[in-house]
Amino acid sequence: MDFTQALLEPEAYPHPVKEIQLVQTHIPWVFLTGEFVYKIKKPVNFGFLDFTTLKKRYHFCQEELRLNRRLSPEIYLEVVPIVQRDRCIYVGGEGKVIDYAVKMKQLPQESCLLSLLERGDLTAFIMKRLAQLMARFYKEAKINEEIATYGLPEKIEVNIKENFDQTASYVGKTINKDVYEALRDYSFRFLTEKKEVFLERIWAKQIKDGHGDFHCANVYWYDNKVYVLDCIEFNTRFRYADVAADVAFLLMDLDFRQASYLGNCFLNAYLTYTNDFGLLKVLDFYKIYRAYVRGKIASFEMDMPEIPKPQRKQAQEKAKRYFDLAYQYLTFPKRPFILAMTGVAFVVGSLSNVYFWEKFKLTSLIYAKGNVDLVIPEYINSAMPQGFVYLFMLVLLSAAMSTNSSQFHALGTAIVRDILQTLGLLKRDDPKKEMFAMKIGIAIMVIFTIIVAYTLPPGFIARGTAIFFGLCAASFLPAYFGAEP
Repeated sequence: MDFTQALLEPEAYPHPVKEIQLVQTHIPWVFLTGEFVYKIKKPVNFGFLDFTTLKKRYHFCQEELRLNRRLSPEIYLEVVPIVQRDRCIYVGGEGKVIDYAVKMKQLPQESCLLSLLERGDLTAFIMKRLAQLMARFYKEAKINEEIATYGLPEKIEVNIKENFDQTASYVGKTINKDVYEALRDYSFRFLTEKKEVFLERIWAKQIKDGHGDFHCANVYWYDNKVYVLDCIEFNTRFRYADVAADVAFLLMDLDFRQASYLGNCFLNAYLTYTNDFGLLKVLDFYKIYRAYVRGKIASFEMDMPEIPKPQRKQAQEKAKRYFDLAYQYLTFPKRPFILAMTGVAFVVGSLSNVYFWEKFKLTSLIYAKGNVDLVIPEYINSAMPQGFVYLFMLVLLSAAMSTNSSQFHALGTAIVRDILQTLGLLKRDDPKKEMFAMKIGIAIMVIFTIIVAYTLPPGFIARGTAIFFGLCAASFLPAYFGAEP
């Protein structure tokens, strides 16, 4: 008896079911029952996964439960048996075990990032919350000597070679021969020429037990909380990887769906939370890798007879688009054009913002780790020769001494004239007492200024400068534009 057909009957489940929907890909059957989801692994062997025996499927069901509870423990509930009893198929209960399923809480489909994106409801706020969750996840992710070896170029090359070996038969069907060869040559060449970069990632301890399948379809925003589902459980070499490979997957997926701006929101927030700017050196490499893998998987689906013909046709078109995207990363690097800039960081250092974007693909605020007071110092240290730093500091100190001396003198005078003499505490005809009071006033204001400087929040100086520039513009522009001859 075909148990997949039997599980389309409500009587097969131990809870009330009104409607059942079956969704399948090249790996699982997924039964949506309204309240719960049941995922059953197909008895297939693709080389990179092997579910051909009941024992193996049970093991990987347990792994799926364990690993996904790291990010969404309230969604992944248990592993349940699929049993045959009285010639009927049931989920759970007594009977002969014929398979196993991972039981999950079913989230509304409209809360998936794909649905949010289609409706225009996916916001920068949600992407920042997702970045915060993933930054915390990677901070706590398992890392050891064995996992670190998966960041070695020779280990990564295993995955790259497998991709091109398994897609060779699709040349002319879903991928053009020239594109296939260009992507293959680039991938192997990058591994060889950038070996030191991959070693730096290992030394930075960024090779971790991550997610492996981090894209929009596996992320949900429900009840003001982010849930990330369906990590790779069937092969550690797809999950043990540079965190940049996971980040690149999501960014590639958003590029594929014409939502690169949301990918930038995620990336900027993630870098702010982690300070892992080294991932930028390998980000494009992993974007190409991820796009190619998605093209490969869609190609597999095209050849699976159990998948409905319309879905197989869609898979073919999708595969072509993914392979084309991988090639675009290789041949058409994006050079941003900044039309206009707003915000404190850009008022303080618009030139530095352009510089950091061109060199690191980061805004100046992100490079300065969120502290706008550090934008200009970071720009000078990065862009200018060492001798310029000393010259700049000398000029800056000279200007500061000149400005501060006049400001403190004004503050001391204000205490004498505006406070003491107005209140009648100091007579106007006693120059010696006026001078003494002025010195005391200056000393008090110097101390007060130091206290304020150490207690105000980061960014206050830049915000104050921006406000000053804004006031100058507000007072100058009306006269400039409204003046008549």
